[in-house]
Amino acid sequence: MEFARQFIPNGLYCLPDGTPVRARLYNLECLHLEWIFEDLAGVRQVGILPDGKVQEYVVQGRDFFGVIYDLRPSDLTIDDLLEA
Repeated sequence: MEFARQFIPNGLYCLPDGTPVRARLYNLECLHLEWIFEDLAGVRQVGILPDGKVQEYVVQGRDFFGVIYDLRPSDLTIDDLLEA
């Protein structure tokens, strides 16, 4: 399946722990493509890369641009995100 059509943009999904998240497709000038799943407050939780790897976004603080995240590998898979 084409990566950009793997999820529904702005669709609601659930993480395995039941946290509802919204799917956002980020395409930075075709240099970096990623599905990012944010909780309903807009805080990033996980991201999925075109190669299928899942990474966790861990909040490290804030600056004048907004939230600062640390990216960490995750043991989640694409199949762990369930449509709400």
